[in-house]
Amino acid sequence: MGYPKSLSGWSETKRAEELFGRSDPRLRILMPCLVSWQDQRVSGTVRDLSHNGIAVMLPGITEVATEEALIQVPDGFMLRVRPVHVQQRAEMNLTGFKIEAIEKGAEQWKRLCSVTQ
Repeated sequence: MGYPKSLSGWSETKRAEELFGRSDPRLRILMPCLVSWQDQRVSGTVRDLSHNGIAVMLPGITEVATEEALIQVPDGFMLRVRPVHVQQRAEMNLTGFKIEAIEKGAEQWKRLCSVTQ
């Protein structure tokens, strides 16, 4: 799965600080991902992202990493992250991660995040 050169089909949220008191704007997006930590690998869906963070929807029964994890988008970027919050929802949880490092696909990540500016 590659990324389109134009992201015109994706919707950007209002400035994040208006919505959630966040310092960085968020790009609302839905894309599949794989979250890995210790001996766990769970398929999830990226819900939104910014330069410094990413929110992922994971199956509700998943116990989320308390330490470092990796988020990988097929044929895309890989991020080293740390969880900062988990919101339990009906059949899934929404986990917010702080980005510690871009392990793979730095140029793709920069292009994607540039949409939020």
